[in-house]
Amino acid sequence: MNPEQPEEQPAEYQLRRATLEDLPELKKLWGLNHLPVDELEKRFTEFQVAIDGRQKVAGAIGLKVAKNHGLIHSESFVEMDKAEALRPLLWGRIMTVAKNHGLVRLWALPTTSFFRQQGMTEIDDTLRARLPEGFGPPMADWLSLKLKEEIQQAASLEQEFEVFAAAQKESNERMMRQAATLKVFAYVLLLFALMGAAFLIYFAFKHYHPR
Repeated sequence: MNPEQPEEQPAEYQLRRATLEDLPELKKLWGLNHLPVDELEKRFTEFQVAIDGRQKVAGAIGLKVAKNHGLIHSESFVEMDKAEALRPLLWGRIMTVAKNHGLVRLWALPTTSFFRQQGMTEIDDTLRARLPEGFGPPMADWLSLKLKEEIQQAASLEQEFEVFAAAQKESNERMMRQAATLKVFAYVLLLFALMGAAFLIYFAFKHYHPR
C-alpha cells in the first residue's frame, strides 16, 4: 500500500501523510500540546495526520525513520476526549508506513499507556545499545516493538550484495573478454599494416631497381 494514499477507516476521519498545507494547523496543534513547534516545523513530513469531516487536522503523530528503525513521537490532538478514538487509527497508519519502509523495530517514549497496549515493551541494556543515534536520550525509559527479525534484514542485504558482486564480476569478465578481443583485433590490424608496408617497400625496390 502506498503510504501517501488514505486507508480504509471510519468515514469521519481520513488518515494520510501531512502536507505543506497542513503546516499552519499542525503548528497550532503542537503549541496546544506544548510541543517544540520550531523544531517540529522543520520535520513536518514525518507526521501522519487524522483529518476530520471539516477537513481539519484532528490529531497527528510523528514517525522518524533511521535506516530500518522508526521513532514514534509527538502525538498530539485538538481535543483530548477524541484521543481514544484517534489513537488506534493513527497507530494503524504508523504500522502501514513502517511496513512500507521495511522497518524492523519501532521505538517510543512512554508518553501514553496505549503504546504498551499495542505490544511495546521496556528495553534491556542489550537492546538499549541498539537505539539509533538521534532518537533521544539513551538512558530514558524507552519502549520498543520488534516488527520482524533483524537477522532476516541482514540476510536480505547480504543476498543483495552477493547478487551485486556477481553482476560486477560478470561485467568485469565481459570487459576483459572485450579487451582481449580488441587486443587481438589490434594485432591483426598491425600485422596487415606491416604486411602492407613490406609490400610497398618491395614494390618500390622492384620499381627503382629493375634487373
